[in-house]
Amino acid sequence: MKKLPKISKQLEIFRNEGGKIYVCPVAIAFHNLTVNDLTSNIDGIRRLVEFLAQDAKDAILIYV
Repeated sequence: MKKLPKISKQLEIFRNEGGKIYVCPVAIAFHNLTVNDLTSNIDGIRRLVEFLAQDAKDAILIYV
Protein backbone atom coordinates (compact mmCIF):
# COMPACT_ATOMS: atom_id res chain seq x y z
CA MET A 1 0.00 0.00 0.00
CA LYS A 2 1.30 3.45 -0.91
CA LYS A 3 2.02 5.79 2.01
CA LEU A 4 0.34 9.18 2.07
CA PRO A 5 2.58 12.25 2.32
CA LYS A 6 2.72 14.10 5.63
CA ILE A 7 -0.16 16.49 6.27
CA SER A 8 2.19 19.47 5.86
CA LYS A 9 3.06 18.26 2.35
CA GLN A 10 -0.60 17.64 1.53
CA LEU A 11 -1.48 21.17 2.66
CA GLU A 12 1.39 22.57 0.59
CA ILE A 13 0.07 20.80 -2.51
CA PHE A 14 -3.46 21.97 -1.71
CA ARG A 15 -2.31 25.59 -1.38
CA ASN A 16 -0.23 25.40 -4.57
CA GLU A 17 -3.35 24.28 -6.43
CA GLY A 18 -5.23 27.38 -5.25
CA GLY A 19 -6.87 25.94 -2.15
CA LYS A 20 -7.68 28.22 0.76
CA ILE A 21 -7.63 27.31 4.43
CA TYR A 22 -10.05 28.82 6.92
CA VAL A 23 -10.10 27.94 10.60
CA CYS A 24 -13.18 27.86 12.79
CA PRO A 25 -12.80 29.70 16.13
CA VAL A 26 -14.82 26.98 17.87
CA ALA A 27 -12.35 24.36 16.63
CA ILE A 28 -9.46 26.52 17.83
CA ALA A 29 -10.97 26.66 21.32
CA PHE A 30 -11.92 22.96 21.30
CA HIS A 31 -8.29 22.01 20.65
CA ASN A 32 -7.07 24.47 23.33
CA LEU A 33 -5.22 26.57 20.77
CA THR A 34 -4.93 30.28 20.16
CA VAL A 35 -4.73 32.16 16.89
CA ASN A 36 -1.01 32.58 17.56
CA ASP A 37 -0.59 28.77 17.62
CA LEU A 38 -1.66 28.55 13.98
CA THR A 39 0.75 28.80 11.11
CA SER A 40 0.72 31.83 8.88
CA ASN A 41 -0.61 29.63 6.08
CA ILE A 42 -4.27 30.20 6.85
CA ASP A 43 -6.46 32.51 4.82
CA GLY A 44 -8.72 33.50 7.65
CA ILE A 45 -10.75 32.62 10.68
CA ARG A 46 -14.44 32.12 10.07
CA ARG A 47 -17.30 30.50 11.89
CA LEU A 48 -18.77 27.63 9.90
CA VAL A 49 -21.98 29.57 9.25
CA GLU A 50 -20.01 32.51 7.82
CA PHE A 51 -17.94 30.20 5.67
CA LEU A 52 -20.99 28.41 4.30
CA ALA A 53 -22.69 31.72 3.54
CA GLN A 54 -19.66 33.32 1.84
CA ASP A 55 -17.17 30.77 0.55
CA ALA A 56 -18.63 27.30 0.39
CA LYS A 57 -19.39 27.14 -3.33
CA ASP A 58 -17.25 24.32 -4.73
CA ALA A 59 -15.52 23.91 -1.33
CA ILE A 60 -14.29 20.76 0.32
CA LEU A 61 -14.84 20.84 4.08
CA ILE A 62 -12.52 18.96 6.39
CA TYR A 63 -13.37 18.82 10.08
CA VAL A 64 -10.65 18.14 12.64
